[in-house]
Amino acid sequence: MMVHNFVDDAIKWGIKPSAGGGRVDIIIDHTEVYHIIIVEDNGIVRAAGKKKIKGSGIGLNVTRQLIS
Repeated sequence: MMVHNFVDDAIKWGIKPSAGGGRVDIIIDHTEVYHIIIVEDNGIVRAAGKKKIKGSGIGLNVTRQLIS
């Protein structure tokens, strides 16, 4: 469930504004101590170096509650 929020944001803020579509990569790895989860997109916002788009922050707050 925690990964869903980050994938949703990658699509909403990274891929959706791009007219040509895009790509979301989810990389999951683990060690004996912890898990590593990377969510990347090739959307236009990050590629163009545009300012951070303000959202509600609800997804990030939900994730924080899940891990605390």
